Amino acid sequence: MATNYDVLFLRTLVEQRQLAREHALDCLRRIDAAGARAPTAYQAVLHLDMVDEGTARKTHTRVMAHFEQSGEAVVRVSQEEAVRGVSDEAPALPQRPATPPARYFDLGPQGENLDGYQLGPLIAHGSCYSSYQGRGPEGEATRVCVLSSRFEQHPELLREVTSELRAWSGFRSEGGAGPLRLGRTLQRGERPPQTVVIYPALPGQSLREFLSEHGPLPELEALELVLDVCELLALAHSKGLRVGDLRSDLVCFDGERARLSDLGLSRANCIAAGFAPLGLSFGHPSYLAPEVLQEGLRRPTPATDVYALGILYYELICGAPPFRDPNPRAVLESHLVRALPPPPPEVEFGTVTAGVVLRMTAKDVGERAQDTSALVRALRAFHAGRPFQIPVGPPELPSGAGPISADEWTEASTKASQNDEADDWTESMLGAAPVGPTELQPLASGSILLDDARLSGRLPRELLARLEAANASEMALVEATEVRAQAPPAKPRPPIEIGEKLGRGAVGASYEGTWREREGEAVVLKVISRKFAKHEEILARIRADLDAASELRHQNVVSVLGRVEAEGREVVIEERSSGQTLRSLLDERKTLPVDEAVALIRDVGRALGAAQQQGLSHGDLRPEKVYVEATRARVADFGHARGSCLGAGLGKYGLYFGHPYYLAPEILQQRLEAPDLRCDLYALGILFYEAVCGRLPFKEPGIKKNLLAHMKRPLPPPPPEVALPQTVADTILRMTAKRADERMSSLEELDEALDECLEASMVSADSMVASAIQSAVKVEEFDPMASSVGDAARADWGHRSQEMTRPAEGWSKEKIKAAAQTAAQTGPAWNAQATANELYTDLEKENELAAAVDAAAKERRPPSARSGRRKQQPQGEGGGLKVVLLATALLAIVGGSAAFVALRETEERGGGAGPAPSATVAGPVAGPNRGQQAAALAAKEDAAAKEAIGEYQRRAQALLDRDEFPALLALDGEVFQGQVAARADVKDAVRVVEAKAMAQARERAQKLARRVAQLIEGDDLAKAKQLLAEAAAWAPEGVGLAEVRDQLENAAAAERGRLEQFGAPGKRDPERFARLLGRKLRGWQRGAGRCYESGGVVLRYRDMELLEADLRVARGGAPSLGTTSSGTSALQLSSGRRPTVVSWDPELFGASELIARIRPEKGARVALLIGVDEKGLRGVGISGAGEAVTLGVRGLSGASQVESSEELELHLRCLPKGRAFTITGEAIGNRTRSLRGQHVEPSKIAGRCAVAVQGSAQLVFFRVEAVLSSAYR
Repeated sequence: MATNYDVLFLRTLVEQRQLAREHALDCLRRIDAAGARAPTAYQAVLHLDMVDEGTARKTHTRVMAHFEQSGEAVVRVSQEEAVRGVSDEAPALPQRPATPPARYFDLGPQGENLDGYQLGPLIAHGSCYSSYQGRGPEGEATRVCVLSSRFEQHPELLREVTSELRAWSGFRSEGGAGPLRLGRTLQRGERPPQTVVIYPALPGQSLREFLSEHGPLPELEALELVLDVCELLALAHSKGLRVGDLRSDLVCFDGERARLSDLGLSRANCIAAGFAPLGLSFGHPSYLAPEVLQEGLRRPTPATDVYALGILYYELICGAPPFRDPNPRAVLESHLVRALPPPPPEVEFGTVTAGVVLRMTAKDVGERAQDTSALVRALRAFHAGRPFQIPVGPPELPSGAGPISADEWTEASTKASQNDEADDWTESMLGAAPVGPTELQPLASGSILLDDARLSGRLPRELLARLEAANASEMALVEATEVRAQAPPAKPRPPIEIGEKLGRGAVGASYEGTWREREGEAVVLKVISRKFAKHEEILARIRADLDAASELRHQNVVSVLGRVEAEGREVVIEERSSGQTLRSLLDERKTLPVDEAVALIRDVGRALGAAQQQGLSHGDLRPEKVYVEATRARVADFGHARGSCLGAGLGKYGLYFGHPYYLAPEILQQRLEAPDLRCDLYALGILFYEAVCGRLPFKEPGIKKNLLAHMKRPLPPPPPEVALPQTVADTILRMTAKRADERMSSLEELDEALDECLEASMVSADSMVASAIQSAVKVEEFDPMASSVGDAARADWGHRSQEMTRPAEGWSKEKIKAAAQTAAQTGPAWNAQATANELYTDLEKENELAAAVDAAAKERRPPSARSGRRKQQPQGEGGGLKVVLLATALLAIVGGSAAFVALRETEERGGGAGPAPSATVAGPVAGPNRGQQAAALAAKEDAAAKEAIGEYQRRAQALLDRDEFPALLALDGEVFQGQVAARADVKDAVRVVEAKAMAQARERAQKLARRVAQLIEGDDLAKAKQLLAEAAAWAPEGVGLAEVRDQLENAAAAERGRLEQFGAPGKRDPERFARLLGRKLRGWQRGAGRCYESGGVVLRYRDMELLEADLRVARGGAPSLGTTSSGTSALQLSSGRRPTVVSWDPELFGASELIARIRPEKGARVALLIGVDEKGLRGVGISGAGEAVTLGVRGLSGASQVESSEELELHLRCLPKGRAFTITGEAIGNRTRSLRGQHVEPSKIAGRCAVAVQGSAQLVFFRVEAVLSSAYR
């Protein structure tokens, strides 16, 4: 049915003369005929090509603005009302009375790090959080989530939750976004603060709600939604992020696109839902991969995300998840041992859909698709109807993800410490030109002050009395003080209340304070030491630094709020952080995990970035200056670097700022008087090292020795117990390079490096899991054009599901029980309903803002809802257990009453000491006919067993005739149930049938092994791989194919090894080579290329714009950038009588393997070539018809015209054989044509690789794996 939105949309188009009235009425009829799944009018006019997209979008915007301003609800209307609404005589459509505009409240005064955001009406309560409508700084719609106060009772759990949320902060994609802001409510009385997470508002409803209303989705629509989510996963995985909680409740669908919500809350949702007692640290039992409990995973992996996506795919096409049971442990066991049930009979699906779903949900991780980037490409090809491949197993480990060894660190650190200028840096320069008066140099030689808060000292009470007296007099304070960041300046400022003393540092003493002007905000008062008053020039510089710092405002900065001059003393007013210093955190925990350290360093980098925009630097970065709060890290003491340095007596060594443990070498050697960004980056790099290694790199007994160490010595390797990924080590060493110009030049560069560190740390953790539970990577091929439906698809589902059900070795149900026994390690045992109830109570008693919103919501409830909630009896942590015990008792009463009666009669007869009567026998247990009854029962059981054996043998023979061996081997568990399965005659029958099946399977496997061996001998590895992939559907374990698979893998490895072994002479530093290629080739982007130690490279071009930049026109016209019919990028190549030849820029050394995907026009000639010269006058290769071709002056020799315009994939390999080379290849289209054994001399293959086209064609993909010439290197 149509809605009033559809009517208004169409009527607006008619009034604007953009759409004829009869077309609008036709559109209404189509919408009405579509029923519950009807598209909106906006979608319908675009689908029917009635108006252009721009006009439709503008009209949609106008109509939605009308609904928002009027408060009118979108409701369904009858067909008659809709037709009248589009006609000229139409009366006004029935409208619901406009609702009053929602009230929004500013969150800034109610918490920390929430400035600019507003809270609106309540959306819903949940076990993890309560969500509200919200607004952002620009008025954009947001969703405000206030986490349950229960998290505050578990600091370690809260730290893990906020760490995950911080990792997702800043993540943005079309398919979902991480938190916009992470903050805390202020503590009100005895009420603890609560964590607040702000997300962008997502349109639409959850997929769970959509499926409950509309039922399962058609195959194509389900594929589109899965592709939406998979694209988000691929982007997240590329940034080192793992979702961990993917289910239909958290996927929003607006009719056009699926978007994932709650990113970063996988841990919190799991604990709040009460799954920790099952041993879960993340995720939901209905979507949980079996390895989570079998391998004790505490964090999600790409494989667990893909498994959950596969379950979601199943749910979309079937309408419900595969395993449903009130007992979550039963669901977990089903994910381990049960095959994925086939879709219901009314659901239509194809064999390709079945294969993709089952490959994504394979029990064994080694049999599952895990590379989400490759999966996205496969799903896009599936959507376009093209053949595709799904890599099975883990993606390749990117360079830099593996741990760095001590020797590798030492070598890299030595390189980073090389500095030509350092030869002139000597110990004699230390203290050669002291800075500041001698009275500002009180430190004994060799001592270093680490923590200002640990210092002792007293501020004279008479000064405090004078300061308090000055504060009491507002006029005197206004006349005698200068306060920064005060608005409006003309308003007299209320006094500041001074509290307890916090400590004394190099600059002076610090006190607690309360600034009444800012609603009693807690502040810190720092009274600058009297010794600075004698040196006006130094004091003036300190004042100037503090005044500049007082203009700095950022969520990661502890701000300087103002500066007071009273009685000749300087008092600095600063924000008071709610967290602890990083120094105290490291004292407690020694080291931080890499991902947590990266989040912390990123926050500090953001603070430095905000300062840089105002021309400021910190100059004294160290753990004492970084405060770690629940939701962020903040940097304190901007503007204090000069005072802290001179006050600590470091001026005698020639320092104007900084600390000897964190000092960039150029500060002292170049006599820098003010810090810059690279000085701060050096200190931040030392801080990064300290956070992940648990110790400072240099901690010598004397100040001079520490300064010299930073100038001369390489950074020492991490302790043996710390395993750092290579990328993390590279980032630290680059931040702490001795030469300032070799450090990052910008904070954007640092942010990119931290992204790579996070990705490497996650991939490194994934690889440790993979090494224990995964097998070698392989590829499964699919062809949508050959997909079958109906009975064939269901039979294929049965074969594949049995194959994918085999769990990894060592997995068992006992591990699920063991995980529950050790559940205390995963998190607190919360009851979900109790958490929701407590959260509701929390919010009722929360700060004034939330209370006002709840009060407004209560006023809108019916009277019965406002009359009060029934008082609930405390259920306690064991509430769930009580419910289970009660349910068990009820079942026992209903189902076993006869046993209870018999037991009662036995007790009354005094038979309590004898054996209990059997509860399985109904009626009397004694009497004259007992033997006859037993004989009759035995005969009945014999007849039932005989009938079951007969059914088993008939079904087994049918499966045997179709070679469905896996289904046959599982048939006994399906046919024989209960005690029948334990009978000797049943076991004998099963043994005979299974022996016959295995013999037949071995015979077929032997034939296949001989055929595969022939293909391997003939170098046709692709066909051999295809045959083995097809055998996976019918071959059970133990039939001898494992050795054949090993032979194929060895042959493939040998083929690839030929390229690597044929290395180029000269330097073989892969990383240096990669940096060189990155400067020369636009296509050499992160993840697109890889270097071999032998001198070879692999580079894939998926973006044709990048390929266009790296190609040379050797002959003919230049290519033009365009798109294919499916919307992917492509290079258009056209020619006249002579071919157009475009070559890849680098010259090849010899050995190579090339792949190009080309879409030719019918009748065109295409070829993939090597050995092409600069003018495109020579070369050899393979044509689109699989022929050997030669490029010469007259064009392509030996190339036939292609017979159709379908996409071709050309493979060309050139490998050394003796002193010559052998060229082989394939042209893969509607059939495969092979080029075999073309022997050529080295002179003929020296040159570039190229694509040649005579006619017209589109180039859509290009991959080169080759050894480059020494000239290019």
